[in-house]
Amino acid sequence: MEAVGRRLAGASRELPPLVIVHGDLKPAHVLRDWAGQIAAVLDFEGSRVSDPALDFGRLRHNWDERFMQQALAACSGTIDARLEIRARCYQQLDSLESLDLALRRARHRSSGAAQSGRARRGRHPRNATRAR
Repeated sequence: MEAVGRRLAGASRELPPLVIVHGDLKPAHVLRDWAGQIAAVLDFEGSRVSDPALDFGRLRHNWDERFMQQALAACSGTIDARLEIRARCYQQLDSLESLDLALRRARHRSSGAAQSGRARRGRHPRNATRAR
């Protein structure tokens, strides 16, 4: 991970052009036609202003290098020289983000289960005054 961080820092020495990115490009959000070309992109709930390499890294993570290159070729925006390096770094970090999200969801579920268990046993702080 340190090597990925060093590559990302090296590729970001100058601020990359900031654009509106989708932020969550995965197969469920990209509709493709019979020829495999992108027909539509759905669910812009996570869109934000960021490095365009973030979306290209997600394309590479969820599909492959060839698909990312096709998207780059079709891109009408400005592509800086280090975008592909940053996209590969983001792609490698995407697995860590998925792990982080899964761990946070599991922690949230387990804390919710623990709270509902206390409430059923009458030990929940709101029930303490009623039990007396």
